[in-house]
Amino acid sequence: MTKWIFFLLFLWIFPKCCLTQEPILAELDETKLYRIQSCASSMYLNCAQTYSGSPITQTIFSSEEKSGQLWRFILVNNGCYRIQSQYSGLYLTCSNIGDVAQEKYSVGALARQLWRVIIDREGHHLIQSVQTGLYLSYFRRREAVTDTTKERIRCTSLIQPEGATRKYSPESQKREERKSIQYWKILQS
Repeated sequence: MTKWIFFLLFLWIFPKCCLTQEPILAELDETKLYRIQSCASSMYLNCAQTYSGSPITQTIFSSEEKSGQLWRFILVNNGCYRIQSQYSGLYLTCSNIGDVAQEKYSVGALARQLWRVIIDREGHHLIQSVQTGLYLSYFRRREAVTDTTKERIRCTSLIQPEGATRKYSPESQKREERKSIQYWKILQS
């Protein structure tokens, strides 16, 4: 009888303890400036404009302080940050439909400006909008009319959940490549 009780307890406790995993949140120093580099493109998150609502782009590394590549992570609470551009003084925001821009701070905009920085099992950073649950993502899209490639920053759902199989197949390789658009390196400047 005692064996069965321990066995039932094991079946009840094991899935809760071992199979579910809380995300590991990164701890960033508020006093330091960072560059946010895409693992997919090796380019840096950039705000080229200084007006509210202007889009966020990517560019190659620049040591120029006014390049728009320097960001400050301001801790709000419980691992949530506002990400402020050193160049414009504005904050990275995510709309309900996943559009990414920069915006002035206001109480009404605060929910759009909260981000969690998650470190996954492989040590990559995922930057998640607290309000929408979407992840900062880098896309390269070909325009049909002009036949040019446009790069864009958006927020999307997590493309491949953690714990996916590592077995090689063309399909799993494509999933890994798609997930890499959501991986970022947060580099101290």
